Amino acid sequence: MKPDYGIDNPMILDELKVCLQYFHVSELKNLCNQLKIPSNEKKPGLINQILSFIQTGASFPIRQYPAPSKARRGINYPIFPEALMLDGAFKNDAKTRNFFKGLIGSHFHYTVFGLDWLKEQWYQGTPPTYQEFADFWQSEYLARKDQRNALKDEWAYLNFARQFADEHPHASKKELLIEWKKMRDLQVQNAKKILEKIGYQ
Repeated sequence: MKPDYGIDNPMILDELKVCLQYFHVSELKNLCNQLKIPSNEKKPGLINQILSFIQTGASFPIRQYPAPSKARRGINYPIFPEALMLDGAFKNDAKTRNFFKGLIGSHFHYTVFGLDWLKEQWYQGTPPTYQEFADFWQSEYLARKDQRNALKDEWAYLNFARQFADEHPHASKKELLIEWKKMRDLQVQNAKKILEKIGYQ
C-alpha cells in the first residue's frame, strides 16, 4: 500500500502519539530507519520525527546548539557564578553539584525541569550563567515543592506505574509488571495497526 502522506487527522495522530510513548527507544529507532528519517535523537525527538513525517511526508531538521552555546576546544572554563554554562564545559559531576549546593543550599539536586531549561537556553543560543541557572532552579523548586511532580508523556512506564499504584495500592511489583507488559504490548500493536492502515507497514 502506498503511504498516505500528509495525514492531517488529529485523532489518528494523537492516538499514534500515545501508542509511540510505549515503544522502547530501540523500537523507535528501527521505525525511523524503516521510514528513512533521522534516528539519532532521544525518545521525544524520535516520536516527533515519526509524527512529523507521517503528517507532512518530511522529517524536520535535527535541532543543534548554535556556536554561542558551545564551549571551544582547548579552553579551560572555570566555574564561578557569572561564568556561562556552555555545552561541552558544563559537567554533571560532584564538583559542579557541590558548587550549586553552595549557591542554592544542600537541597539542590539535578532535576529534569532544570536540565530541560538549560538545554532550551542552549538551543536558543543564550546560555545562562551558573547564577542564572541557580536562580531558575530555586524558583522552580519552590513552585513545585508542594505539588506532585508531573511526569513526561514519554515516561510511559512511570506514568502507568503511578496510575496503577493509585488504583491498586496493595498490588505487588510482580502484578504491576504483568499489567505493564499487557498495556505495552497492546499499545505497540495498536501503533502497528495505525501505521498499516495509513500505509507505513
